[in-house]
Amino acid sequence: MDLLSALRRFTALSMFLLLPVAWAAETTVRIYNTGDLHAHTGNLSRIAAYVKARRAENPNVLLVDAGDLFNKGDLPVMVSEGEAMFDLLAASGYDACILGNHGLSHGSARSAQLIDRFRFPLVDANSVWPEGMRPKISRPYRLFKMAGVNVAVIGTCSEHMNHRPDSVVKRKRIPDALRELLPKVREEADIVVLLTHAGSRRDRQVATELAKIVPNGVDLIVGAHDHSRYEKLNFDEASQTVIMHSGDFGRWLGEVVFTWDGEKITKRTSRLIPIKADMPVDPAVQARHQAYVDAFPETEPIAQVEQAMPRAAVTEWIAGMVRRQTGAHAVLAPT
Repeated sequence: MDLLSALRRFTALSMFLLLPVAWAAETTVRIYNTGDLHAHTGNLSRIAAYVKARRAENPNVLLVDAGDLFNKGDLPVMVSEGEAMFDLLAASGYDACILGNHGLSHGSARSAQLIDRFRFPLVDANSVWPEGMRPKISRPYRLFKMAGVNVAVIGTCSEHMNHRPDSVVKRKRIPDALRELLPKVREEADIVVLLTHAGSRRDRQVATELAKIVPNGVDLIVGAHDHSRYEKLNFDEASQTVIMHSGDFGRWLGEVVFTWDGEKITKRTSRLIPIKADMPVDPAVQARHQAYVDAFPETEPIAQVEQAMPRAAVTEWIAGMVRRQTGAHAVLAPT
């Protein structure tokens, strides 16, 4: 065998031996998501248990929420002025969350205090808070360095706040807020996730606009606002962006899986996981949830009447209390 033939065989053998190494470098990232929870906390212990089990199988897992924490929902969240919601979400193992247009329902200052108190993982790139009020834990994005891949999660919240007790927090348009930030994040991360609370139609527009800022824009938009849910992969070819909505009230858990080969995304899948009553619960989250339920019972005797009260009498009684509390001269109420 001459030297040239030997070199050719050695090169071919080397390439063959390296193939399994290249295959082994391929990794997956699972991104679980909720949105439009609206103070529904009953399934959080089940979601926490499910995601914890997936992390045990493969640590390349993230859990994110696309906003609207309040309005409707469970009594303990309302009576505790938001405390129960921030506490339970942080305890459930969420990695990144946004607020939504129902995220400051108990006041901007109150929300900022609770976010820092419970170390709620807020990502917020497009809100303009008054000086000194922005939560200290808040970041425009968070970078997660995983096995074989870096994943960034940017948060943008709603572009408009139509439900708020005050008007002190302002919002920028998502593309305007990300014009300088996105190129920087793209340099740091292999996969970029954007949390929005703008609705399905606006998410498609945002995907297109961001692809004009940097090639391929973002890899995944996890959205909410219109309570949509996507049971099949929703992939926008033009922007190369997956758009995922996972319904409302914690009734489903969205799952998006990316396969990364060390240089690019080679596969994308998504599905909705129904959260059912017979699923395992996380004991710590369940205990914390039960503590709030016990502290704020839905029924509590406040008075006793000596005889049955007709509807008109009840209405008159309620109207009288409203007038005394507000100082109004008159109260109009249906009978």
